[in-house]
Amino acid sequence: KTGTLWTMDIQQLNTDLEKIMSNLKDRQERLDGMPSISPVDPSQAWLSSAYGMRKSPFTGKKQFHPGVDLAGSKGTPILAPAKGQVAFVGKNGSLGLSIEIKHDSTFKTTYGHLLECSVKKGQNVQRGDIIGYMGDTGRTTGHHLHYEIEKKGKRVNPLDFMMDWGQEDLLLAGE
Repeated sequence: KTGTLWTMDIQQLNTDLEKIMSNLKDRQERLDGMPSISPVDPSQAWLSSAYGMRKSPFTGKKQFHPGVDLAGSKGTPILAPAKGQVAFVGKNGSLGLSIEIKHDSTFKTTYGHLLECSVKKGQNVQRGDIIGYMGDTGRTTGHHLHYEIEKKGKRVNPLDFMMDWGQEDLLLAGE
């Protein structure tokens, strides 16, 4: 090939590489904002109530449970499962002291029954940051974290996003 053709090939390769790098950066941004770890270290908690229909511990009647309950010791650290911005910190009805994090335009997570919060509204968090501590505020039967995930405004099963929990971690108490 002549020098001009080689120059054109190199320019095209550079353009293609820049597009690939930009695409990878966009994908990494989306992944950073997607919940992918448990908000509680699996070695410090157990699943006490799953997502979906269940018998209410208060009324005994069947009702939909929009999250999972992870039980553990009072004061167990609660972690951000992805990067995001704290949208709410405060008392939230039966959830007691709670936190909401908006992760991107797709995901929002909610954490209820906290003993204490270690973040403020508007604060940016990274995956793995401690955002609060497990408690029993609000309507609860004991120390645990109530954890919800919304994807595009619709509640989804948080277990589908807790990549650090194995099957052995998912046994419900009492089974």
